[in-house]
Amino acid sequence: AVLATVTLAQLAPGPTRLLLVVLLLVGLVAVGETAGRRLGQAARAAVRSTAGKRMDAAGGSFVHAIAAPLAVWMFAAPLAMYLPPSWAAALRDSLVVRQVDEVTPYWLASLPTVLAAPLVDAGLSVSLPPPDPRVVHSQVPVDLQPSVLRVQGPACGFVNSGSGFVVSPERVLTNAHVVAGGSNVSVSTPSGPLPATVIEFDPGLDFAVLAVPGLTAPPVTPAPQSAGPGADAIVLGYPEGGGYTAAAARVQTHSSVQVPDIYHRETSERTIYTVKSSIREGDSGGALVDTRGRILGLVFGVDRGDNGTGFAVDLRFLLGRLGQGHAAAAVDTGPCVH
Repeated sequence: AVLATVTLAQLAPGPTRLLLVVLLLVGLVAVGETAGRRLGQAARAAVRSTAGKRMDAAGGSFVHAIAAPLAVWMFAAPLAMYLPPSWAAALRDSLVVRQVDEVTPYWLASLPTVLAAPLVDAGLSVSLPPPDPRVVHSQVPVDLQPSVLRVQGPACGFVNSGSGFVVSPERVLTNAHVVAGGSNVSVSTPSGPLPATVIEFDPGLDFAVLAVPGLTAPPVTPAPQSAGPGADAIVLGYPEGGGYTAAAARVQTHSSVQVPDIYHRETSERTIYTVKSSIREGDSGGALVDTRGRILGLVFGVDRGDNGTGFAVDLRFLLGRLGQGHAAAAVDTGPCVH
């Protein structure tokens, strides 16, 4: 997949590039399978003792027991992109896929997306259905409401209002542009507003961490794996400074792109989701969650040319860039973005 991306990137997306990508992937898999089989047969012939053959057979059985579900998991997400919605949902919700999800280490979790990337980039696409409105009527928005909070604070004559969610005890993650240039930041809880201190502020990646002493809301659970195109999702936040709102979403893409900082001075690479959903001002800093209530991303903006399309940075991408969160010293929040 990586070789296909590197060697064929200069070709324009379309049938020719798509055909070459498919031939390259299938050809290399066939070469690998043939070479591996011959090497295995040669190694097997070198094992002459009965005990050694039994150990070889037992080892092979163990490897296959691991490899088979792993192979199903690796190709589930790419296949789901091009199946009818009901089939795709059944594939993503299969017991094998879900169990492998739970035990997959972080460094391996993005492999299905890597496998699908050259096909998507080459022009293989699918018409995705609109967001499923039924997802907002599940228990997920209710269960996560205590952990998704409104964030407010005066800045340069305005009152910034956005959203955020609890990432660890007494720590709330939100967008940098929600608190930029602000003072007296607070978060709203069922028992009333609590003062917050901005302890991390990154205008390049557009995130900020707030220390909120006395906050008892439980931290959210990050999704162990990225969601592929077509996956159902939910956007949770406080649009236009109003009440807690859940909006149905449909993942369109998951990719690494260059995104401008909050002041539009320079760009940096982020791994983001593009989603179809009703995302409005005030949802910034809110949570993009899967249908099991696990956090996929931090909502940070909308497509100016299509108000039905929004963006969220992958939470797993951000978690590796957050500090330890132990210090509670205030940091500079820079100039306003108005």
